[in-house]
Amino acid sequence: VKRKEIDIKYLSKSYPSIEKDTIVVLGRFQKEVKNLEWYNNHYILYQIGDGLYLSEIDTRSKRNFYKISKNIKSFLVNQEGFYVFALDKNNNLKIFEIK
Repeated sequence: VKRKEIDIKYLSKSYPSIEKDTIVVLGRFQKEVKNLEWYNNHYILYQIGDGLYLSEIDTRSKRNFYKISKNIKSFLVNQEGFYVFALDKNNNLKIFEIK
């Protein structure tokens, strides 16, 4: 099954208006969403096609989606959540600092 939607289920009450067990759709896409990882408590990183994206999860207003890079084969986030390490299609290492 190809996943073309990102949903978040809140495991506890969050913000004044989100109750425990609420499921929020963060986005629906035309292509498959791959390699989704938490960046920190407020953002997620994921791939669509060969693009690397960062999205906020805040539901209070319009969500911001950022394209970080293209031609990405895979990526990982360091434990502290400040750097993203990615391999491009030619196996070159790219390092992104996201603040």
